[in-house]
Amino acid sequence: MKQFLFLLFLLPLVLTAQTQIGSVEISSVKAIPIPRSFDKQIDSINRSNTYYNLLNSSEKELFYWMNYSRNNPKQFWDSCVLPMLKQFPNLNGSNAKSLERDLAASGPLPLYSLNKSLIGTAQNHALDNLNQGRINHQSADGKRFDQRMKEIMIKRCASENLASGPSNMLFSLVLLYLDIGVADTGHRKCLLTPSFTELGLGARTKTGETFYVCQDFACYQQ
Repeated sequence: MKQFLFLLFLLPLVLTAQTQIGSVEISSVKAIPIPRSFDKQIDSINRSNTYYNLLNSSEKELFYWMNYSRNNPKQFWDSCVLPMLKQFPNLNGSNAKSLERDLAASGPLPLYSLNKSLIGTAQNHALDNLNQGRINHQSADGKRFDQRMKEIMIKRCASENLASGPSNMLFSLVLLYLDIGVADTGHRKCLLTPSFTELGLGARTKTGETFYVCQDFACYQQ
């Protein structure tokens, strides 16, 4: 069995914060299903972003699936989430039912645009978590998430999702959407927040199996 951990830090307009953690175990024997179809339009939009090549291959993969899910949440459920629930029945509980409702009610959301400063902080923090050997919103030098955001002039409306687990970026994203073990599904809410349109991603590993992932979100910074 492999364990997937996820941690949320939310920095709303008034700079208060909440931290939530959840975990789930999956069988390491079963293959992770991947949709056969590929959305060329989403890929083209992603590649046109000025900072696209600042991402490594895993971060690019995660960026694709995140915008894929935002573009058509219902299709994301049908083509990505449902096959994983069939492959891993232990994931198919109350959180799966609420996710189906949330994705159906959402409708298309604004696609993420990469923010150079957020990319830098997300990549650095994913590496920091890798070096710490655990997911933690506080970096090894003691800096909190809100401090890291202020350093790059993100003054309002920001959030951070952290995860560690399988190398498959789509599976990591689906588990964050499911948010099993998190009472108010805070990671999912971040992913479905329409005002979070700026994004930075970090995905780092030493072994190629367990990845430390950091998603840094922000609304448009005027």
